[in-house]
Amino acid sequence: MITMKPALLLHLKTLCLLITFVCMAPVCLSAEKNEYVLQESSYRKLNDIREDIDKGNLREALGKLEKLLVDVKDQKYDTAVVLQTMGYVHYELNDAERAVAAFIKSVETGELPPDVTHELHLNIAQLAIYSDKFQTGLEYLGKWFEKEKNPKPEALLLAASAYIEMEKYRDAVPYLKRAIQSSDTPPRNWYELLLGAHLQAGQLNDAAVLLEDMIVRYPKEKEYWMQLIAVYQQLDKNRKALAVSELAYKKGLFNSEEIINLAKNYLWLEMPYKAGKLLVDELQRGRIDNNMENLKLITNSWLSAQEYDRAIEALEELIRIDNDPEHRFRLAQLLVDKGQWQAAVPHLEAVVRSTGFDQIGEAWLLLGISQYESDNRKDSLVSFNKALAHKRSQEQARWWVELIKEEMSEEGTES
Repeated sequence: MITMKPALLLHLKTLCLLITFVCMAPVCLSAEKNEYVLQESSYRKLNDIREDIDKGNLREALGKLEKLLVDVKDQKYDTAVVLQTMGYVHYELNDAERAVAAFIKSVETGELPPDVTHELHLNIAQLAIYSDKFQTGLEYLGKWFEKEKNPKPEALLLAASAYIEMEKYRDAVPYLKRAIQSSDTPPRNWYELLLGAHLQAGQLNDAAVLLEDMIVRYPKEKEYWMQLIAVYQQLDKNRKALAVSELAYKKGLFNSEEIINLAKNYLWLEMPYKAGKLLVDELQRGRIDNNMENLKLITNSWLSAQEYDRAIEALEELIRIDNDPEHRFRLAQLLVDKGQWQAAVPHLEAVVRSTGFDQIGEAWLLLGISQYESDNRKDSLVSFNKALAHKRSQEQARWWVELIKEEMSEEGTES
């Protein structure tokens, strides 16, 4: 519930002043002036009750009001005033439900002055909403709005709070907007309430527009940046989400996890060079950890960007942290692609000595090729023969074995 205990209710002393202001019948003679007049006996008794109220004798005052209500049942205006007074006493006794019931009975008599009726409509709305009687509160708040040209923001927020509690978020939105617009310095939580209503109502485009305004007003509030990124992603506006992420990153709002997510977004949007550069820069700054997962991400970024020298550096660092045959095999492939045969050999030798590597035939084949290109034909023949034992590398290995035997045969003939 976003409302607090009503603070705008007319104070009991104000009520007493209203009663004192009312003319007694013997003095007011014209029909116009006699429209809102208490009987003299009612006036005296209410004055006595006011003294009890001022002394804090609320239970005693309430008992007298209940008796007076019976006595004035034939005087409509007196009945309305007694009911109104009872409502305030119930309120002071923290009995909101009975206070609302008394106020409603009072205004339903139709005997109260328009300005008092108008004020009571707001009082009823406040108490009803505070008591979780949202529909009743909105009904009387609606009557108050009809006569109020420039409602205060607090009254607009009261309506919004009732709709939010009823989970009618779309209905809450216009009241929240009016409250913000009618205030010179709306508090930040009003924007948050409006944002919550937009999100709950599924109004993602409106939420995005509001969040754009919120990050301008509160640029250091990281939560708003993250929410805007998330909303754009939900709207499939991934380029906009990325642009907001970049701005938030440049403002220094991102932690290590969010920096890594930014890099992943670069990769997903096919900007691998940016991903690699971001990760390497942040690794050097010490803002992300030099761990296996991050190094894998750096490697994949450089590979996707076809920055093979940088990918080799990343893989070498990765192997220092995690001597996995998968990493060595990948590094060897890059070295072979660059024609660095001798550099590839030790990595491939380590791979074929490992257990559980599912590309072992391909590793023997690549080792044989590297050895052959390094002028080590004898060892290459051994490697190719090993590769023959594996189905996926069998055909190519056979070709290399035949090539080497043919070369050796030709050399023997020549000699």
